[in-house]
Amino acid sequence: MKTHTTSSHHQQGSSLLEVMISLFVLAIGLLGALAMQTQSMQHNQSSYAFLQAVYLASDVVERIRANPAGNYTLAKTALAGQAQATCYSSCTVAQLQNKDLYELSLGVNSLPQGRLAVSQAANVYTISVFFDDTKNKAEFKNGAGSSEQTYTMQVRI
Repeated sequence: MKTHTTSSHHQQGSSLLEVMISLFVLAIGLLGALAMQTQSMQHNQSSYAFLQAVYLASDVVERIRANPAGNYTLAKTALAGQAQATCYSSCTVAQLQNKDLYELSLGVNSLPQGRLAVSQAANVYTISVFFDDTKNKAEFKNGAGSSEQTYTMQVRI
């Protein structure tokens, strides 16, 4: 008489299907991490542009305080084509103003489509820095809304 021995066959290792599923889950997780990194870099660039706008507005205020007799009132402009001033010491009011406008134009032009507006009412100055934030804002990439960002500072001098 034959006796059948049943051996308990235990699976060792993983099946190909289990490996494929785990790789799929890993790939989804890595894609999520990549998307977060991309968003982080875009927000970083946007923050940097805004910081540059704040710095530029503060720079305008300091230049107005240093040369209160100068006329720093500007319409919303990019300050393109400012001639480099050659005055370094003992400058007249006009020479110092031209030098300031040239140096401000460097800052304005470093912003994406940067523009500057300065208005004066009595002894209150309003400084507005405008810049384009299209490449950093996903909602503007499809043409919806305005991509222009503005930083405005009011100061009494």
